[in-house]
Amino acid sequence: MANFIASYNSLFAKAPAPSWAPFFAHYLSWMMASAKMTRNRS
Repeated sequence: MANFIASYNSLFAKAPAPSWAPFFAHYLSWMMASAKMTRNRS
């Protein structure tokens, strides 16, 4: 996971923060929500 974050950061390093930060926050919240659903299902 750390490798993914590092590559993600380097991929978007040239983009201004406002353009990718909301997407990253949305992705993290989606990931946590899907993990909760998986935990509840099992």
